[in-house]
Amino acid sequence: LVKDSDVIKALECCSLSNTHQQEDCDNCPFNELPQTICQNLLAYYYATFNGDKKVKRIKRFLSFLDAEESKSVEEVLYKIKNGKGGVPFSTESGGNAVNFVTMHSSKGLEYPVVIVCGIEKGLNYDDIKKEVYKDEEFGYCFKFYDDNLRVSHNDKYRLLVKDKVKKEVIKEATRLFYVALTRAKYSLYVVGHSADERNVEYNGAKRYLDFIPASLPCSTYTEQELKELSIKKEPRKIIISKTDGEKLKEFEKRYSFIYQNQKDTTLSLKTSVTGAISLDTEENYVKPYFEETTLDDRVKERGITAHKFLELLDFTRMDLAKQQADEMVASGLIEEKDLQDIELDKIINSLSSPIFSEIADKKLYKEKSFLAKIPARLVTGQDTDTEILVQGVIDLLAVDNDSAIVIDYKYSGKDKNALKATYQKQLDLYSIAIEQALNVKVVKKAILSLKTGEIVEID
Repeated sequence: LVKDSDVIKALECCSLSNTHQQEDCDNCPFNELPQTICQNLLAYYYATFNGDKKVKRIKRFLSFLDAEESKSVEEVLYKIKNGKGGVPFSTESGGNAVNFVTMHSSKGLEYPVVIVCGIEKGLNYDDIKKEVYKDEEFGYCFKFYDDNLRVSHNDKYRLLVKDKVKKEVIKEATRLFYVALTRAKYSLYVVGHSADERNVEYNGAKRYLDFIPASLPCSTYTEQELKELSIKKEPRKIIISKTDGEKLKEFEKRYSFIYQNQKDTTLSLKTSVTGAISLDTEENYVKPYFEETTLDDRVKERGITAHKFLELLDFTRMDLAKQQADEMVASGLIEEKDLQDIELDKIINSLSSPIFSEIADKKLYKEKSFLAKIPARLVTGQDTDTEILVQGVIDLLAVDNDSAIVIDYKYSGKDKNALKATYQKQLDLYSIAIEQALNVKVVKKAILSLKTGEIVEID
């Protein structure tokens, strides 16, 4: 940092122009101050120890002043002293710089030298102080209130959950501390402002300091000793000998290891059916709760309306579909203008197709969501049998004792062959999920084009 005494010495080297009297300097704009002040200041600091670094700080300060050129000296100094902001500094890493990072944000990074500070600080046990504990196994745990004594205390279930919460806090703190300690490439310093009173019992840890085994020596310094401490840089000694053939083979064997399931590490844990297929950009209708699309808003609204009509339709009264549409409008379930905007007659005519006769006696599920484990090779095409979670929503599912029929709605102007080519995989994934969950055979898969009213059966 630049000392005040240095600034005074530097200013003594400066001479104010005769056109600016001392009493005028406080109110004159920065861009009107004599350039000799800056020049003399830079020249002075270049001649001092670490002068190049000091000059960089001054130039950074001057760049800050460029944005304040319309203000007076007094105004800028007042802003620096009393304002919430300050002079910005460079956050670029690299070179001879010190980076300040949290344990959380240091994950994946590496530095030649790492100093872990504040290990004397207590772990965050705020969750233990809560009035209500939430646990997946025990649910919500409250304190027991004694009406007679008018006191509350922990019952055995709450004490059990409290112990679990404490262990989770210690587990998370251990993980973070491990991350911090493994960021160093060459040297690691762990420092704290505390006496060396380590609690070596893991479950009783209260500070990061307690995670350091008692067998590791700890150097203790007073504040004065730290100021006087001089750390000398010594060259590292490297002993080079002849290559040991056996050790070299062992080394190559250990460090040339290839994980046999390497390809599985690139798999997503979870995906959607619509995310697993290759979607066209304009004509496909994709349910809005899956992902964003580039469809025209009007086209999307038509698809949503057509889906909603079929979702509300009573398939036991398919012969009265037009009457049902009027009832939906009368009850306010669908806007009349929305129905007029879709190909309602074509959709109603498609209900006379043989496939809808086949589902008449089956149990129907509309907009049925599912979550299934499916081999990745069937979802992403990768050569692995590892299973990933796949979620989706089936528009219409008809099931009886041993068979099922799947019908998917698409608001698209594609012809039959294009629809089949585009959505074959989607219907196949639906079938796998149904057969896995319900233990029935999918005997028929079909697509209903909401735009043309055609039924496209999928092999």
